[in-house]
Amino acid sequence: MTFYQVTLSRLRTLETHWREVINRFRGPIPMGLAIVHMVAESNGNINVRTRDLRRRPQGLMQVPLRDAMRLKYNEAVLKDPTTNIYVWTLITNQHAQQIKTAFSSWWTSPSWDFWCAVRLVWILGLTVTTNLFKAASASGTEFTSALGSMAWVRTQMSNTQRFGTWDKHTLMHVADHLQDDVLAALNHIDGPSTVPYAFFDAPTIAPANAIARLANIS
Repeated sequence: MTFYQVTLSRLRTLETHWREVINRFRGPIPMGLAIVHMVAESNGNINVRTRDLRRRPQGLMQVPLRDAMRLKYNEAVLKDPTTNIYVWTLITNQHAQQIKTAFSSWWTSPSWDFWCAVRLVWILGLTVTTNLFKAASASGTEFTSALGSMAWVRTQMSNTQRFGTWDKHTLMHVADHLQDDVLAALNHIDGPSTVPYAFFDAPTIAPANAIARLANIS
């Protein structure tokens, strides 16, 4: 797993450029999560070259094509950055609902740790994240959080253990990303005392130019 380098200056530059668009659709998703995802996945490049031929992620937010098509957005329409961001917010809110439902007792509020968990679902997928969280929490309550599960990877996971295709070495890179990049972005952009109003919510509006849904394509 390779991410583009996340720096404070890059986060601020892309926040300035894309804040208005992201705010239209994000609902309770923290701005910092959207921006750090953008930097790590595409470095803010609308036409970034796909590095994962299996998932075929598309555009600015590197939305996996299969997930987008499930929502009836095709490869062509995902090239538009506004639509790409919108579809990312749809899927991110779905991930937030799924992980909160699966681990309802882990978070009493949508804290930064919760949004680190949502970012983890984007990286690993829901099934692998679920299995990792279950294994970590079985070792003690100190591991019943997103960052706690990453601490478990560092201290408890064996070198021969795997979750899907993910081994300890690659998961430790993910752990560094959550701690050094995602958590830092949330604190820098949204602020350490911010708490979003909900764990998830459906966007209330769609972009006006998202007219090329598969159902309407001749």
